[in-house]
Amino acid sequence: MDNTNSYSISTLSQKVQSGLSLNNVDLDNLSLSLAQISGSDKLSDYDKNNLKILFDYFIVNSNDNVFNITLFSKRFNKELSSNWIDVPVSFLSSMWKSIENIPSSHFELNENIKAIVIESFGESQGQGDYLSSIRQIILSKEMFFDHPDDVVPLFLHEIGHAIRQKISNEDICSWYSSYGWYSSSDDDSGIEGWIGIMGGWDNLSAEQQIEIRRCIRECFGVSERTLTRGPAPQNIFLGHPWESFKTKAVYDKTFDFWYEHLDQSYQYNGLVFFMNFYYKQLMAVSKSTVDLIYNSNINKYSLMGPEEFFAELYSYYYDPNQRALLSKEIQIWFKIHVDTV
Repeated sequence: MDNTNSYSISTLSQKVQSGLSLNNVDLDNLSLSLAQISGSDKLSDYDKNNLKILFDYFIVNSNDNVFNITLFSKRFNKELSSNWIDVPVSFLSSMWKSIENIPSSHFELNENIKAIVIESFGESQGQGDYLSSIRQIILSKEMFFDHPDDVVPLFLHEIGHAIRQKISNEDICSWYSSYGWYSSSDDDSGIEGWIGIMGGWDNLSAEQQIEIRRCIRECFGVSERTLTRGPAPQNIFLGHPWESFKTKAVYDKTFDFWYEHLDQSYQYNGLVFFMNFYYKQLMAVSKSTVDLIYNSNINKYSLMGPEEFFAELYSYYYDPNQRALLSKEIQIWFKIHVDTV
Protein backbone atom coordinates (compact mmCIF):
# COMPACT_ATOMS: atom_id res chain seq x y z
CA MET A 1 0.00 0.00 0.00
CA ASP A 2 1.36 3.45 -0.82
CA ASN A 3 2.14 5.88 1.97
CA THR A 4 -1.01 7.98 1.48
CA ASN A 5 -3.34 4.99 1.70
CA SER A 6 -1.41 3.48 4.57
CA TYR A 7 -1.49 6.77 6.47
CA SER A 8 -5.24 7.27 5.97
CA ILE A 9 -6.22 3.78 7.02
CA SER A 10 -3.74 3.76 9.90
CA THR A 11 -5.03 7.12 11.14
CA LEU A 12 -8.66 5.97 10.99
CA SER A 13 -7.77 2.71 12.70
CA GLN A 14 -6.08 4.58 15.53
CA LYS A 15 -9.11 6.83 15.84
CA VAL A 16 -11.57 3.98 16.35
CA GLN A 17 -9.16 2.24 18.73
CA SER A 18 -9.26 5.42 20.81
CA GLY A 19 -13.02 5.02 21.11
CA LEU A 20 -13.86 7.83 18.69
CA SER A 21 -16.47 7.62 15.93
CA LEU A 22 -15.71 8.19 12.27
CA ASN A 23 -17.33 11.24 10.69
CA ASN A 24 -18.35 11.80 7.08
CA VAL A 25 -14.94 13.22 6.16
CA ASP A 26 -13.30 10.10 7.63
CA LEU A 27 -15.61 7.89 5.58
CA ASP A 28 -14.78 9.78 2.39
CA ASN A 29 -11.06 9.38 3.11
CA LEU A 30 -11.54 5.70 3.79
CA SER A 31 -13.43 5.21 0.54
CA LEU A 32 -10.63 6.87 -1.41
CA SER A 33 -7.95 4.81 0.35
CA LEU A 34 -9.76 1.51 -0.20
CA ALA A 35 -10.31 2.28 -3.88
CA GLN A 36 -6.55 2.45 -4.40
CA ILE A 37 -5.76 -0.96 -2.88
CA SER A 38 -5.05 -3.34 -5.75
CA GLY A 39 -4.30 -6.60 -3.97
CA SER A 40 -3.76 -8.10 -0.52
CA ASP A 41 -0.27 -9.29 -1.52
CA LYS A 42 0.73 -5.61 -1.43
CA LEU A 43 -0.52 -5.13 2.13
CA SER A 44 1.79 -5.35 5.11
CA ASP A 45 0.69 -7.22 8.22
CA TYR A 46 0.25 -3.81 9.83
CA ASP A 47 -2.10 -2.72 7.03
CA LYS A 48 -4.07 -5.97 7.26
CA ASN A 49 -4.52 -5.54 10.99
CA ASN A 50 -5.80 -2.00 10.48
CA LEU A 51 -8.33 -3.23 7.93
CA LYS A 52 -9.56 -5.79 10.45
CA ILE A 53 -9.91 -3.12 13.15
CA LEU A 54 -12.00 -0.99 10.79
CA PHE A 55 -14.04 -4.01 9.71
CA ASP A 56 -14.87 -4.79 13.35
CA TYR A 57 -15.77 -1.15 13.91
CA PHE A 58 -18.34 -1.16 11.12
CA ILE A 59 -19.77 -4.49 12.30
CA VAL A 60 -20.73 -2.82 15.57
CA ASN A 61 -21.41 0.76 14.48
CA SER A 62 -23.09 0.63 11.10
CA ASN A 63 -26.18 -0.89 9.52
CA ASP A 64 -24.66 -0.27 6.11
CA ASN A 65 -22.86 -3.34 4.72
CA VAL A 66 -20.98 -1.46 2.00
CA PHE A 67 -17.82 -0.74 3.98
CA ASN A 68 -17.67 -4.25 5.43
CA ILE A 69 -18.05 -5.80 1.99
CA THR A 70 -15.32 -3.55 0.61
CA LEU A 71 -12.98 -4.13 3.57
CA PHE A 72 -13.39 -7.90 3.27
CA SER A 73 -12.84 -7.76 -0.49
CA LYS A 74 -9.71 -5.62 -0.22
CA ARG A 75 -8.23 -7.55 2.68
CA PHE A 76 -8.44 -10.90 0.91
CA ASN A 77 -8.29 -9.70 -2.71
CA LYS A 78 -11.58 -11.41 -3.67
CA GLU A 79 -14.55 -10.02 -5.54
CA LEU A 80 -17.91 -10.14 -3.75
CA SER A 81 -21.14 -10.04 -5.74
CA SER A 82 -23.35 -6.99 -5.29
CA ASN A 83 -26.10 -8.96 -3.51
CA TRP A 84 -23.90 -9.47 -0.45
CA ILE A 85 -25.64 -6.26 0.60
CA ASP A 86 -28.81 -8.35 1.09
CA VAL A 87 -27.47 -10.72 3.77
CA PRO A 88 -26.53 -9.92 7.37
CA VAL A 89 -22.97 -8.66 7.61
CA SER A 90 -22.33 -10.94 10.59
CA PHE A 91 -21.74 -13.76 8.10
CA LEU A 92 -18.74 -11.95 6.65
CA SER A 93 -17.38 -11.57 10.17
CA SER A 94 -17.73 -15.32 10.80
CA MET A 95 -16.13 -16.11 7.46
CA TRP A 96 -13.22 -13.77 8.25
CA LYS A 97 -12.62 -15.69 11.50
CA SER A 98 -12.70 -19.02 9.65
CA ILE A 99 -10.12 -17.77 7.12
CA GLU A 100 -7.76 -17.03 10.00
CA ASN A 101 -7.68 -20.79 10.74
CA ILE A 102 -6.42 -21.83 7.30
CA PRO A 103 -3.09 -21.23 5.55
CA SER A 104 -3.00 -17.96 3.60
CA SER A 105 -2.22 -19.98 0.47
CA HIS A 106 -5.63 -21.66 0.70
CA PHE A 107 -7.76 -18.54 0.31
CA GLU A 108 -6.08 -15.15 0.36
CA LEU A 109 -3.26 -16.15 -2.01
CA ASN A 110 -5.18 -18.87 -3.84
CA GLU A 111 -5.41 -17.87 -7.49
CA ASN A 112 -8.07 -20.58 -7.99
CA ILE A 113 -10.54 -18.40 -6.07
CA LYS A 114 -11.40 -15.07 -7.65
CA ALA A 115 -14.87 -14.28 -6.33
CA ILE A 116 -17.55 -15.23 -3.80
CA VAL A 117 -21.01 -15.01 -5.32
CA ILE A 118 -24.46 -15.38 -3.81
CA GLU A 119 -27.15 -16.99 -6.00
CA SER A 120 -30.58 -18.57 -5.51
CA PHE A 121 -30.52 -22.37 -5.46
CA GLY A 122 -33.31 -24.91 -5.69
CA GLU A 123 -33.35 -27.39 -2.80
CA SER A 124 -32.36 -30.26 -5.09
CA GLN A 125 -29.29 -28.32 -6.27
CA GLY A 126 -27.58 -28.11 -2.87
CA GLN A 127 -26.37 -25.05 -0.99
CA GLY A 128 -23.24 -24.07 -2.84
CA ASP A 129 -20.77 -24.78 -5.58
CA TYR A 130 -17.24 -24.14 -6.73
CA LEU A 131 -16.82 -23.36 -10.42
CA SER A 132 -13.18 -23.92 -11.29
CA SER A 133 -13.56 -22.61 -14.85
CA ILE A 134 -14.37 -19.11 -13.61
CA ARG A 135 -12.75 -19.46 -10.16
CA GLN A 136 -15.91 -18.69 -8.23
CA ILE A 137 -17.32 -19.90 -4.93
CA ILE A 138 -21.11 -19.75 -5.09
CA LEU A 139 -23.25 -19.74 -1.95
CA SER A 140 -27.01 -20.25 -1.84
CA LYS A 141 -28.88 -17.09 -0.87
CA GLU A 142 -31.58 -19.22 0.77
CA MET A 143 -29.00 -20.86 3.04
CA PHE A 144 -28.23 -17.57 4.79
CA PHE A 145 -31.81 -17.35 6.02
CA ASP A 146 -33.03 -20.97 6.16
CA HIS A 147 -29.84 -22.71 7.36
CA PRO A 148 -27.55 -19.99 8.75
CA ASP A 149 -25.40 -22.46 10.71
CA ASP A 150 -24.37 -24.06 7.40
CA VAL A 151 -22.84 -20.91 5.89
CA VAL A 152 -19.30 -21.05 7.34
CA PRO A 153 -18.91 -24.86 7.03
CA LEU A 154 -20.12 -24.63 3.43
CA PHE A 155 -17.73 -21.75 2.74
CA LEU A 156 -14.80 -23.86 4.01
CA HIS A 157 -16.13 -26.83 2.03
CA GLU A 158 -15.98 -24.84 -1.23
CA ILE A 159 -12.47 -23.61 -0.41
CA GLY A 160 -11.65 -27.31 -0.06
CA HIS A 161 -12.74 -27.91 -3.65
CA ALA A 162 -10.38 -25.16 -4.82
CA ILE A 163 -7.51 -26.61 -2.77
CA ARG A 164 -8.08 -30.17 -3.97
CA GLN A 165 -6.92 -29.07 -7.42
CA LYS A 166 -3.53 -28.18 -5.96
CA ILE A 167 -2.89 -31.65 -4.49
CA SER A 168 -1.04 -34.06 -6.75
CA ASN A 169 -3.29 -36.42 -8.66
CA GLU A 170 -1.30 -39.38 -7.37
CA ASP A 171 -1.78 -38.38 -3.73
CA ILE A 172 -5.49 -37.61 -3.96
CA CYS A 173 -6.32 -40.72 -5.99
CA SER A 174 -4.37 -42.90 -3.58
CA TRP A 175 -6.29 -41.35 -0.68
CA TYR A 176 -9.65 -41.88 -2.39
CA SER A 177 -8.71 -45.49 -3.08
CA SER A 178 -7.84 -46.10 0.57
CA TYR A 179 -11.49 -45.37 1.42
CA GLY A 180 -12.81 -47.50 -1.40
CA TRP A 181 -13.97 -44.67 -3.61
CA TYR A 182 -14.67 -45.55 -7.23
CA SER A 183 -16.30 -43.32 -9.84
CA SER A 184 -16.70 -43.56 -13.58
CA SER A 185 -18.67 -41.98 -16.39
CA ASP A 186 -21.51 -43.71 -18.24
CA ASP A 187 -19.50 -44.31 -21.41
CA ASP A 188 -18.79 -47.91 -22.40
CA SER A 189 -15.50 -48.21 -20.53
CA GLY A 190 -16.92 -46.52 -17.42
CA ILE A 191 -19.90 -48.85 -17.28
CA GLU A 192 -17.65 -51.84 -17.92
CA GLY A 193 -15.39 -50.94 -14.98
CA TRP A 194 -18.29 -50.25 -12.60
CA ILE A 195 -20.07 -53.49 -13.39
CA GLY A 196 -16.72 -55.29 -13.20
CA ILE A 197 -16.25 -54.42 -9.52
CA MET A 198 -19.89 -55.40 -9.00
CA GLY A 199 -19.12 -58.96 -10.06
CA GLY A 200 -19.36 -58.68 -13.83
CA TRP A 201 -22.09 -59.23 -16.40
CA ASP A 202 -23.12 -62.67 -15.15
CA ASN A 203 -24.60 -64.50 -18.12
CA LEU A 204 -25.93 -61.57 -20.13
CA SER A 205 -25.48 -61.70 -23.89
CA ALA A 206 -23.81 -58.91 -25.85
CA GLU A 207 -27.26 -57.63 -26.91
CA GLN A 208 -28.51 -57.63 -23.33
CA GLN A 209 -25.41 -55.74 -22.20
CA ILE A 210 -26.17 -53.06 -24.79
CA GLU A 211 -29.65 -52.71 -23.27
CA ILE A 212 -28.24 -52.36 -19.76
CA ARG A 213 -25.91 -49.60 -20.96
CA ARG A 214 -28.86 -47.80 -22.56
CA CYS A 215 -30.87 -48.03 -19.34
CA ILE A 216 -28.03 -46.70 -17.21
CA ARG A 217 -27.63 -43.69 -19.49
CA GLU A 218 -31.35 -42.99 -19.43
CA CYS A 219 -31.21 -42.83 -15.63
CA PHE A 220 -28.91 -39.82 -16.07
CA GLY A 221 -31.33 -38.24 -18.53
CA VAL A 222 -32.07 -35.07 -16.54
CA SER A 223 -29.94 -32.25 -17.91
CA GLU A 224 -29.56 -30.30 -14.66
CA ARG A 225 -27.38 -31.41 -11.79
CA THR A 226 -29.63 -32.69 -9.05
CA LEU A 227 -29.50 -34.43 -5.67
CA THR A 228 -32.70 -36.33 -6.46
CA ARG A 229 -32.97 -39.60 -8.33
CA GLY A 230 -33.05 -39.48 -12.11
CA PRO A 231 -35.78 -40.95 -14.33
CA ALA A 232 -36.30 -44.68 -14.67
CA PRO A 233 -35.35 -46.11 -18.06
CA GLN A 234 -38.07 -46.44 -20.68
CA ASN A 235 -39.25 -49.28 -22.93
CA ILE A 236 -38.76 -51.99 -20.31
CA PHE A 237 -40.78 -54.91 -21.69
CA LEU A 238 -41.62 -58.17 -19.96
CA GLY A 239 -38.42 -60.19 -19.60
CA HIS A 240 -36.15 -57.20 -20.25
CA PRO A 241 -32.67 -57.79 -18.73
CA TRP A 242 -32.91 -54.58 -16.70
CA GLU A 243 -35.65 -56.09 -14.53
CA SER A 244 -33.45 -58.86 -13.15
CA PHE A 245 -29.92 -57.44 -13.43
CA LYS A 246 -28.20 -55.90 -10.39
CA THR A 247 -27.97 -52.43 -11.90
CA LYS A 248 -31.72 -52.03 -11.36
CA ALA A 249 -31.21 -52.80 -7.66
CA VAL A 250 -28.53 -50.10 -7.56
CA TYR A 251 -30.89 -47.61 -9.21
CA ASP A 252 -33.86 -48.56 -7.00
CA LYS A 253 -31.75 -48.14 -3.85
CA THR A 254 -30.20 -44.83 -4.88
CA PHE A 255 -32.71 -42.62 -3.15
CA ASP A 256 -33.09 -38.84 -3.27
CA PHE A 257 -30.16 -37.33 -1.34
CA TRP A 258 -28.52 -40.75 -1.59
CA TYR A 259 -25.68 -39.95 0.80
CA GLU A 260 -28.21 -40.01 3.64
CA HIS A 261 -29.32 -43.55 2.77
CA LEU A 262 -26.19 -45.47 1.76
CA ASP A 263 -26.79 -47.96 4.55
CA GLN A 264 -29.76 -49.13 2.44
CA SER A 265 -27.93 -49.14 -0.89
CA TYR A 266 -26.87 -52.14 -2.97
CA GLN A 267 -23.77 -53.85 -1.60
CA TYR A 268 -21.30 -56.32 -3.03
CA ASN A 269 -17.90 -57.51 -1.83
CA GLY A 270 -17.56 -54.84 0.86
CA LEU A 271 -18.56 -51.99 -1.44
CA VAL A 272 -21.69 -49.83 -1.50
CA PHE A 273 -22.90 -48.94 -5.01
CA PHE A 274 -24.94 -45.92 -6.11
CA MET A 275 -25.61 -43.54 -8.96
CA ASN A 276 -24.59 -39.91 -8.49
CA PHE A 277 -27.18 -37.83 -10.33
CA TYR A 278 -25.40 -34.57 -9.52
CA TYR A 279 -22.13 -35.48 -11.19
CA LYS A 280 -23.66 -38.05 -13.60
CA GLN A 281 -21.25 -40.66 -12.30
CA LEU A 282 -21.42 -44.35 -11.41
CA MET A 283 -19.98 -44.74 -7.93
CA ALA A 284 -18.95 -47.10 -5.16
CA VAL A 285 -17.38 -46.66 -1.75
CA SER A 286 -16.25 -49.03 0.98
CA LYS A 287 -18.92 -50.09 3.46
CA SER A 288 -16.36 -49.34 6.17
CA THR A 289 -16.19 -45.72 4.96
CA VAL A 290 -19.98 -45.44 5.14
CA ASP A 291 -19.85 -46.84 8.67
CA LEU A 292 -17.07 -44.40 9.60
CA ILE A 293 -19.23 -41.43 8.65
CA TYR A 294 -22.56 -42.78 9.85
CA ASN A 295 -21.14 -43.70 13.25
CA SER A 296 -19.69 -40.22 13.79
CA ASN A 297 -21.10 -36.71 13.88
CA ILE A 298 -19.60 -35.91 10.48
CA ASN A 299 -22.06 -34.61 7.90
CA LYS A 300 -23.35 -37.46 5.71
CA TYR A 301 -22.99 -35.17 2.71
CA SER A 302 -19.33 -36.20 2.79
CA LEU A 303 -20.54 -39.45 1.15
CA MET A 304 -22.04 -37.66 -1.84
CA GLY A 305 -18.93 -38.54 -3.85
CA PRO A 306 -15.13 -38.59 -3.54
CA GLU A 307 -14.68 -34.87 -4.26
CA GLU A 308 -17.28 -34.00 -1.64
CA PHE A 309 -15.63 -36.44 0.79
CA PHE A 310 -12.43 -34.42 0.58
CA ALA A 311 -14.13 -31.01 0.68
CA GLU A 312 -16.33 -31.87 3.67
CA LEU A 313 -13.45 -33.33 5.67
CA TYR A 314 -11.44 -30.23 4.76
CA SER A 315 -14.10 -28.07 6.41
CA TYR A 316 -13.94 -30.22 9.56
CA TYR A 317 -10.15 -30.25 9.65
CA TYR A 318 -9.90 -26.44 9.50
CA ASP A 319 -12.65 -25.85 12.06
CA PRO A 320 -10.96 -25.96 15.50
CA ASN A 321 -14.25 -27.03 17.06
CA GLN A 322 -14.77 -29.93 14.65
CA ARG A 323 -11.31 -31.33 13.90
CA ALA A 324 -11.43 -33.81 16.79
CA LEU A 325 -14.32 -35.59 15.05
CA LEU A 326 -11.89 -36.77 12.37
CA SER A 327 -9.88 -39.93 12.84
CA LYS A 328 -6.17 -39.58 13.60
CA GLU A 329 -5.40 -41.10 10.19
CA ILE A 330 -7.40 -38.42 8.40
CA GLN A 331 -5.84 -35.64 10.46
CA ILE A 332 -2.33 -36.90 9.73
CA TRP A 333 -3.05 -37.14 6.00
CA PHE A 334 -4.36 -33.56 5.93
CA LYS A 335 -1.37 -32.33 7.90
CA ILE A 336 1.06 -33.92 5.43
CA HIS A 337 -0.75 -33.32 2.15
CA VAL A 338 -3.02 -30.29 2.67
CA ASP A 339 -1.42 -28.01 5.28
CA THR A 340 1.60 -27.66 3.04
CA VAL A 341 -0.27 -26.79 -0.18
